[in-house]
Amino acid sequence: MLKAYFKPDRVIKRINEIDLVDLVKRFDLIVLDVDNTLAIKGTIQIDMETDRWLKTLSDLGVHVLICSNNPTRAAKVIADSYRFDWLNLALKPFKFRFQTKLKQMGLQYERGVWLGDQLFTDIWLGKRLGFHTILIEPLSTNDYLSTRILRYIEKKVIN
Repeated sequence: MLKAYFKPDRVIKRINEIDLVDLVKRFDLIVLDVDNTLAIKGTIQIDMETDRWLKTLSDLGVHVLICSNNPTRAAKVIADSYRFDWLNLALKPFKFRFQTKLKQMGLQYERGVWLGDQLFTDIWLGKRLGFHTILIEPLSTNDYLSTRILRYIEKKVIN
């Protein structure tokens, strides 16, 4: 039972594997994690394929929120590059910062999707909010010790 609560709806290797036309048809809010989903942890460098994917997403006119637990300005810098909204220091998996941001934006959604590389932050929060969830393989395995421990547990939950 507990396993199903954390299990993502889909698992993929890279974000650019997602068909954007299908994504925009199915969801009216797309939330993207930063570290190890869009860019290697601690950087704002987006690879060329992900950059093309994000530029196309930007042109499709759906609400996109770039979300990060980090207090740095990486979420803002990346979001501004593509004309997306952003939230740093999101405190995932807790709901209150995310919900406050949506209220500030005046944004309501019926069908949301959450894309991220961590089961116990991104996916868990997405599930609790009623979102469709997509777990993306992390871009880098260079993680904090706490994240490495959680990734070990994630493998047990997913398999």
